[in-house]
Amino acid sequence: MNGWLLLDKPPGISSSQALAPLRKLRPKVKVGHTGTLDPFASGLLLVGLGEATKLINYAMDDRKEYVFTMHWGESRDTLDCEGNITFKDARAPTAEQIIKILPSFIGDVQQEPPAFSALKINGERAYNLARAGKEVMLTARSVHCYSLTLEEHQGDKSTFRLLCGKGFYVRSLARDIANKLGFYAYVYSLRRTGLGKFNVKNAITLDYLQNLVHNAVASAQVIESRVLSMDTVLDDILVQEVSIEAGKLLRQGQKISFSEGSIAEEQVVAVKANEQLLAMCVFTRGVLKPVRVFNH
Repeated sequence: MNGWLLLDKPPGISSSQALAPLRKLRPKVKVGHTGTLDPFASGLLLVGLGEATKLINYAMDDRKEYVFTMHWGESRDTLDCEGNITFKDARAPTAEQIIKILPSFIGDVQQEPPAFSALKINGERAYNLARAGKEVMLTARSVHCYSLTLEEHQGDKSTFRLLCGKGFYVRSLARDIANKLGFYAYVYSLRRTGLGKFNVKNAITLDYLQNLVHNAVASAQVIESRVLSMDTVLDDILVQEVSIEAGKLLRQGQKISFSEGSIAEEQVVAVKANEQLLAMCVFTRGVLKPVRVFNH
């Protein structure tokens, strides 16, 4: 079984734990996902099955859509609802104040990742250092926000819709919004609603998957009917068809000569033979060099 499955992760478990029913249903099939969700968060996980796991890095660059709610009046060390309270102040901004500053967070922005994150500092996870009470200094980096809108504002809670690029931290955005307005806040809830062209509305729920564990026949039929083809994540990558003979060479890890004027030097190319995805290649100096080969 090679392809992609859309899974709706509930809050309260890690992204890895959400894959447990799939691993029980298909113990011999490799399983992985693109884009980890924090345990407190819910929403869309794009799950790779079998050979599709080799394409995870290519799917990580897709735009992500989130709906998140900020709770005003206190800040927390993790910047989310699971952390310890660090400051309290019962004030909250108005909707007008919030809307006025949102444009400053759209486009390419410098964002400092949360101290409680999986990023490494000298080989150690930042969250381990933060939990040990050590000072965590993470360098700000450039991330991209495509759109940010205030969906609802009532009392001490504000709900936003965000479309962002790779490496973006919603918790950092919430912190920066609060700081810019001069208030305290943290992320009360977070849900990923979209990833690239995929929407959580089309995802299978974890409860449904867990129920399938007890029915082997039904599980096989349901999962196979929901699995998307491997190349469904390659919309932004050039696809090139080659002969079956050339495809055999690529599968053996060999380079093949290729003359195509429209391909740029060092461009990534998805190569097919007879409509079957064979390899991810890099075009350089007139040859296609395989960097990922698929066995299916």
